[in-house]
Amino acid sequence: MYFLAFSVVATKLPHYIAPAYPALALLTARFLVRWARGHVTPARWVLPAGIVGVAVTGVAVGVGLLVAGGAIPLPVRVENFRLFPGVEAWAWIGLMPVLGAAAMAVFLRRGNRPAVVISLAASTVLFVGLTAAFPPAVVDEYKATKELVAKSGARQLDRDARVASLEFTRPSLTYYVGRKVHRLRVSADVPAADRERHLVGMTAEFLDRPEPSYLLVPEPTWRRIEAAVRPGVGRPLTEVAAKYDFTRHAVILAVWNGR
Repeated sequence: MYFLAFSVVATKLPHYIAPAYPALALLTARFLVRWARGHVTPARWVLPAGIVGVAVTGVAVGVGLLVAGGAIPLPVRVENFRLFPGVEAWAWIGLMPVLGAAAMAVFLRRGNRPAVVISLAASTVLFVGLTAAFPPAVVDEYKATKELVAKSGARQLDRDARVASLEFTRPSLTYYVGRKVHRLRVSADVPAADRERHLVGMTAEFLDRPEPSYLLVPEPTWRRIEAAVRPGVGRPLTEVAAKYDFTRHAVILAVWNGR
């Protein structure tokens, strides 16, 4: 239930399903210890299949990191595929399960069940620890929200400030700015011919305020409406920060109504 519930939410972190791990770990450990002591005897194919699964996991992760980093080009074009240069340097982490599976196979052939369990545990701890620590840090460099908020100065908890997003909706944005984030969007009831005019009008209205106001918007969108927005704002508009975001596949700008 933890896994299902947190799989459907819009924003999630790996530790959200942590309450499920103790039970899963206990059940897994109970089976492995009982098998190592000879208390249970599963079908002959179960352990070899498990060893193959461990090895395949390592190969899949290693190849996946090489593809994600661009070291292995895809043979066909994939819509919305993103590259994360630098993540391929951690592809060697996939060797941990492969080496663990090799050791497990050797000890299983020798009938040394405790050594099989130890090999599995050691390789798993190394694999999970390294995978959780390093590749995500590379991917985080291609997310705009946290760095964009920090560089733009949009997080101002000691005074009134307004923050809005335009065609850049991220649930984490509210967390990082520490206040309500206004979502600028045109109502579906507005005719298509008038949507651009309405968008320009609400953007200018948001920025034309005496208090500090920050607009987070993809650069292509801002370049499209900038010339029409500026005349409607009686204040200087400054692009105070820019950061590429892989989820939007564009540079995100932070536009401030100040200088």
